[in-house]
Amino acid sequence: MGSIVLVVRLVLADVRRYPSQVAMLLFAVTTATVTLALGLSLSGTSRTLYEQTRAATAGPDVVALSGETGPAVTPALAELADAPEVVAHHGLYRIVYADLTTRDTTASPVVVHGFAEKPGALNRPLVTPGSGCVPTALSSSAASPPRWA
Repeated sequence: MGSIVLVVRLVLADVRRYPSQVAMLLFAVTTATVTLALGLSLSGTSRTLYEQTRAATAGPDVVALSGETGPAVTPALAELADAPEVVAHHGLYRIVYADLTTRDTTASPVVVHGFAEKPGALNRPLVTPGSGCVPTALSSSAASPPRWA
């Protein structure tokens, strides 16, 4: 009982001596509590949006990428497709890391993903019309399509 009385007296002395720090502490604790309560109450919101996107695009739950290159990579990734936990899979596609150079020799690093011409049962990205897509050429998924020279 004596230790509780001591702690209460010390807290009251600190409240009288440092009122601005106490107010900041209470504000921080209240803000954290409100943020946690709001996050817990909205737990289904992000799940609903994810399910809508997944239904529209048949997007995968897991994507397997290899940091290695060469002929040994393809059989290793193909072996993953035969695993009993895999319900469906969609292709093995090449990824090329390159530098994009323009006429004035400005280089930008780019990542080019190979993909099948016909959409599969899984992973059907929504293709939108735009000036950035040219048949049998490159397509861009940037917010504003590039101008082709």
